[in-house]
Amino acid sequence: RAADLIRGRQYAEAVEILRGDPATLVAKTPEITRDKVLLLRARALHLDGKHAEAEVACDRLLAEFPQGAWRHKAKFLKAHALAADGRYEDALAIYEAEAARLFSEARKDEVAQSLIGFAAMFAKVPDPADLDAPKPDYQKAYKLYKEVLDVQCSVALREEAHFAMIRMNGHLQGWDTVLADALSYLQTYDPTWRGEMDSQERLTFQKNTVATHIGAHRSEVRYRMAEALHRSNRRSLAVRYLDELLDEMDAGRLEAPAGLPADATWLKLMAMRLDGGRVDDVARWVTSARAYLGKFPGHLHAAATAFMVPSMLASHEQAEKAIVAFREFLEKPIPIVKDLDSLETESPAAFVRRQEKAARNREEASYQIGVLHLRLNQFVEARASWTRTAKDYPNGSRWADSQQGLVDVDLQEAMQAIRGIADAADGEKEAQAARASGLLQVFLKSHPLSKRAPRILFLMGRIPHQSALDMDAVEPPAAKSTAAQEELFERAVKVWDELLSKYPDTNEATQAREHIGRIYEERLG
Repeated sequence: RAADLIRGRQYAEAVEILRGDPATLVAKTPEITRDKVLLLRARALHLDGKHAEAEVACDRLLAEFPQGAWRHKAKFLKAHALAADGRYEDALAIYEAEAARLFSEARKDEVAQSLIGFAAMFAKVPDPADLDAPKPDYQKAYKLYKEVLDVQCSVALREEAHFAMIRMNGHLQGWDTVLADALSYLQTYDPTWRGEMDSQERLTFQKNTVATHIGAHRSEVRYRMAEALHRSNRRSLAVRYLDELLDEMDAGRLEAPAGLPADATWLKLMAMRLDGGRVDDVARWVTSARAYLGKFPGHLHAAATAFMVPSMLASHEQAEKAIVAFREFLEKPIPIVKDLDSLETESPAAFVRRQEKAARNREEASYQIGVLHLRLNQFVEARASWTRTAKDYPNGSRWADSQQGLVDVDLQEAMQAIRGIADAADGEKEAQAARASGLLQVFLKSHPLSKRAPRILFLMGRIPHQSALDMDAVEPPAAKSTAAQEELFERAVKVWDELLSKYPDTNEATQAREHIGRIYEERLG
């Protein structure tokens, strides 16, 4: 009856029955031996989550029946109990001690399944709430999966282990090994594989005659191989393999597992970028990115890619297009959904982080619009954009930068006006100089505590000073300055006196003293 309860997954009830004296239980059921009772007890305890008690039960069986028929199962059951209790090293030691014996027996699939089960335990990612759980050991898991390939088990189990090896090394970022294992897998389990790009096999259209079994993971292995190439900075080759994978899936010649088309399309976008994130053809990249977003709006990386589009345009000096794209990003946000269109999984904490990242990107997009307007010397638009950012995100990370941006707008507008004095026609120079001086005065009034105040005052004096000097070019200077020139020099001196009074220890004050001395010596003396 206890065995029936175990098969029915009623483990607690089975444990209660099997806790009795083994001799009494055997007496009631003569066809069950004492060592079998002990094994059933250990198994019921293990399945009921009582792994430490299961270990004790296995030790009792092994002590009472060191040569019994169930001793090997007891050892493996003990190993499973240890692994379930997080004692992976102890579990692996038991497995390794039994390995040589098991490999010599005919039950190869059972051996392979045990190896795969142990490997999965080592690779298990613990619940974040379980602070005592050990971290995944992908290296040990890889070793166990690799040992499956040495067992003469069924091809399906070998294929499963081979694929798992690729995933383990992906976690370890061992990209060269991922690439080697992926190529070996495709040669063994993908009859449609035509060899590496530019290889003799591919160039001579040779068929893959080695693969007699179609691997269940061949499409994903091609994707993982391209990922390894991308991570190894062999991006152009990764793009070629991804193009082929996507074409084969679209044509139905390769399976398209849920999430893989979206993952492969996104990875191709990433692989199209060069070092530093730039691309050879920004228009082509943006078109491809928008096609990806239109086809896979629920993908894991869709929201981040939507932000990359205007960022890519901005980094390639296409400010006007970037402004339009940033506005579109803000007006048509990509929803952050839990049901990922991806092979990858996402923890609740990671989902929250993705939401937070999307919110930060919205603030950043709002801020960058102001940056781009300022880059184009569109001062009214830049001022309006940063005012809106500061209002919409009063507690955001860009609030202070937006406030500083408003200062920069005022300064850059004034500096552009100063540069415009030299370019103005003769009849317009005076008006342009007055406009530049007015903008500098507005800056000082709006930002009286700015660290740029000394520089602004120096420039305010420099404008009439330079205007007076420019009059010398109209006609040779007389022995004494003209009345108009004297007025301009006096205006310059008045501003610089204020500079000397407020900021006497600055470099600008030093320059102003030199100019004032020269004015009185050469012009107003």
